[in-house]
Amino acid sequence: MTNKAIDLDPAGLPLRSLTEFQGWYADSAAHIAARHQVHVALESSLPEGGSSGLPGWCAVCEKDSTFSFDWLYSAPGKVNWRERLACAGCQLNNRLRLSVDVIRQLAPLSNSALYATEQLTPFVRILRSRYPTLAASEYLGPGLKPGTMRPDGIRHEDLTQLSFSDGTFDLVASFDVLEHIPDFRKALAEMRRVLKPGGHLVLSAPMSLGVHDHHVRARLLPNGEAEHLAPPEYHGDPVHPDRGVLCYYHFGWRLIEDCREAGFRDAAIRLYWSRRLGHIGFEQSLLVASA
Repeated sequence: MTNKAIDLDPAGLPLRSLTEFQGWYADSAAHIAARHQVHVALESSLPEGGSSGLPGWCAVCEKDSTFSFDWLYSAPGKVNWRERLACAGCQLNNRLRLSVDVIRQLAPLSNSALYATEQLTPFVRILRSRYPTLAASEYLGPGLKPGTMRPDGIRHEDLTQLSFSDGTFDLVASFDVLEHIPDFRKALAEMRRVLKPGGHLVLSAPMSLGVHDHHVRARLLPNGEAEHLAPPEYHGDPVHPDRGVLCYYHFGWRLIEDCREAGFRDAAIRLYWSRRLGHIGFEQSLLVASA
């Protein structure tokens, strides 16, 4: 598959779809310079400790809305645009609103068979309102049999050994989960296994767009303990919100090659930026792979 620039996708959302680091690097400078001016202007108007709103159109709510942003999860002087810009209506942040929109485009029928690798989130509640048969799960810890259902209805799945049969789903949605799995390549292979021919994986994870290779932050030792190769980084965990979950990787463009090696027919990083739709920041990225 060759690199290609796409002006608009079916919903009118500007995007670029690229398959390698060199293609992104050669095409990125002009995009970044123009968008940086927008980010700086918004950040300079944001008071310390305060919040503000960006008016626009929410593709999830399908109406005009305001996307709120503040300094939460941010580096000094830099808004974390990926995790902020929460819609006043659906309450989903930038990356999750984008994810819902892309999923709707790839699986337009409400009876499509979908699997989400999370369950206890507002994102899943919104997806289920569109796809009533949605399967969803959380990782509840080692020792449990995949497919086990807790009395409260929470399903346990291990992405490296899913309980679903081959070719079960039209689409698998996995957002900011892969970086927490030491053997992420095995997880990719499992998500490919449970997809029907022609099905799609839609995935987000921390991406370092300026590099090809992954940044390994931690690795799992034979004794089950984590060896930290960088300062430990923990992300929110809906199962254990008081603890968080360790991040093992920040991914580079090699993730596309990993998808192909896992059996996907093709894979590309889609890069989005739209002020009107509240998808601003460096560029919002999603990996889309086809079975």
